[in-house]
Amino acid sequence: MLDLIKAMLSTLLILKLSHRPFYGLDTLTSANYLLPAVTTGLAALRRSCPQFNITHRWLVDPAIVTCAKQREVIQDLLAKWYYLDRRPRAIPIILLGGGCQEAEYANQLANAWNVLYITTASVDATIRRKSQTPTWVTTSAISLDYGNLFKQLLQRYQWSSLAVIVDPYSININQSRNIAGQIQRRLQADGFKVLARDFASLEDPISRELLAVIRESCRVVIYCGGARSLRNFFISATDNNMTDGEYVYLAVTPFDHPSYGKFHWQEFDNDDEKIRAAYRSLLLLKIYEVSNGSNDVADMLSIWKNLAEMDERIPANLINNLPLPYLSSTHMAFQLVGQVVGDLNSTVFRQPHQIDGTQLARRMINKTFTIGSEAIAIDSLGVRLVGVTLQQFSSTSQKLETILIVSETLNGTLVWQYKAPVSWFGRSSFPPNEPPCGYLGQSEVCIRRAGQGILVEAIGIGGGIVIFTGTLVMALIVKMYGRPINPGLDWWMLEPDIRWSLAHRKSSSLRRTQCMESVSSLL
Repeated sequence: MLDLIKAMLSTLLILKLSHRPFYGLDTLTSANYLLPAVTTGLAALRRSCPQFNITHRWLVDPAIVTCAKQREVIQDLLAKWYYLDRRPRAIPIILLGGGCQEAEYANQLANAWNVLYITTASVDATIRRKSQTPTWVTTSAISLDYGNLFKQLLQRYQWSSLAVIVDPYSININQSRNIAGQIQRRLQADGFKVLARDFASLEDPISRELLAVIRESCRVVIYCGGARSLRNFFISATDNNMTDGEYVYLAVTPFDHPSYGKFHWQEFDNDDEKIRAAYRSLLLLKIYEVSNGSNDVADMLSIWKNLAEMDERIPANLINNLPLPYLSSTHMAFQLVGQVVGDLNSTVFRQPHQIDGTQLARRMINKTFTIGSEAIAIDSLGVRLVGVTLQQFSSTSQKLETILIVSETLNGTLVWQYKAPVSWFGRSSFPPNEPPCGYLGQSEVCIRRAGQGILVEAIGIGGGIVIFTGTLVMALIVKMYGRPINPGLDWWMLEPDIRWSLAHRKSSSLRRTQCMESVSSLL
């Protein structure tokens, strides 16, 4: 029996591609952050697949100090292993953390060699073109199709014109560029009017001019960058009267981590009150971190911290700032491999080299796996389904609170769960895509209305002038007859001396008439 078990043992080779910051390059997806999760993931894989001889190796180049260099050499690293060091009878699996937009370069070779390829942190839009990525699966927590998400979000609120702004100095610039690129390409392809620009700093003349361009073209701004840069952007927007509720600012951040900054108005400086008012115009989008609160991750967190403390290559300041979604998705990748490989039958064990990457990937896609106490779903494109939250500033709590959760389903639809009604500067709806009088207040309708208003005003003024002139003429006429203007109610009555003169003349005429009648009667 023991000999039979030994005969069934096969080799499962795990290749972990990484840009190790111990040599100078540091991102949240680099080895010094993910190493604890790789350690626990390998241990879990070995426990679930005791019938396999599981080995692993890192493919790194000490000369890599930039993301550009990582993209340049990644195929060379893989090719050297495949053609010189690969063991033919092993089942190879390539794992990549990513973070330098190199995932597509690795996929080109994994696809050509028909090797299972799993990304655990970053992902590229190419994965959704399955004819080019038959062996690619991702467990990344930020694998959402941001282009489709924003398309549906903008359509839901009838916004069709927008600006996509990127912070070019963000520590996670490649990630920001990737998200912004997804949004821009999808929206432009679907007929949206998109303005794509960088916002560098308050001192940059081009950045200052950017707000004037936004004012002329849209009222919705999508911001991809860190919290500090957003604060500077809001200072400039407030100074230009662009945070009064007419504009909507949608900021995108993967999850809470010091490297992204703290999205909060209070930094105890002179701009706090200005930023607090500006945050009323903000909607913050980030991944729905339900998994981070689970018992599984809570249990693993202490283990990951202990492993980080014992590894002298990991800086002490990183131990309490581990990127949990990335560690969780890395550990999860090993567990996913364990479930799939563990289900292979004995025939496969005797001929493991006949199992290719496409076959292994097909065992993962369009399925839901139970890992620990969590259900992890991989859709038909090999992408892990995740959710995002939309948060809005609360005047009551003075912080951002979730108003909407959007989650994906295996059939490709998005589920919208509202946690609070829309409340925007005292209104129950967000502002329209374009103000009633246009972006510059010069629409033809409003110009005509303004012209009609001027005409009515002119008529009113003209009528007033006529009435005033008539009154003045009447006053002058009365003045000519020696009568002072009397504002009383009896202005129409004659003066006493005039009344006596008229009465005296009438009495004298009557006496003359009576006298003549008496004389006539005597004759």
